[in-house]
Amino acid sequence: MSLTIGEIDGFLVEIRVARARLQDTNDRLQKMSKELFQRCVDAKVEENETRAIIYANECAAVRKFSACLTQAIGAVDKTIEALLALEKISPNPKRPC
Repeated sequence: MSLTIGEIDGFLVEIRVARARLQDTNDRLQKMSKELFQRCVDAKVEENETRAIIYANECAAVRKFSACLTQAIGAVDKTIEALLALEKISPNPKRPC
């Protein structure tokens, strides 16, 4: 399969949009994690162990998913770097890669 510079540019735009969406989702998850942790602390202060455990478990699940998204964002970043490198070694815009 051969790619032109224009096709690589198109892929870069799509991948950057996808990365931005992943980052936005990850930011929301991190905010949710902080809120759940605070609720857990509040429940613990109120001596409501059952509610504290529920919030702690939810917080752990959200943090686990956030960690997966962070890894996915890293993989997308590497893909962007690879496409940029491919674009640099292909000096003629009309020449297929």
